[in-house]
Amino acid sequence: MSGNLTIVPQDYVPITPSDTAQVNFRGIYVGGTAGNVAVQMNGGATRTIPVIANQELRGQISKVLATGTTATTLFGLV
Repeated sequence: MSGNLTIVPQDYVPITPSDTAQVNFRGIYVGGTAGNVAVQMNGGATRTIPVIANQELRGQISKVLATGTTATTLFGLV
């Protein structure tokens, strides 16, 4: 694995999941209800990840997909 995923974020950006919008997040914070977060990674892989409230996901994320995302109050780590 390359890159440092333990860097403290400079900001938390509110996320509106979209199947088309490109983003550049270091991770996602789930501030609302538990559910699934569907993402496309920078390498192109699509993943659906089960999450709980107040969980932080780390990774290089290029899309937070509306299709498959059920968790709420999401923030992108930048």
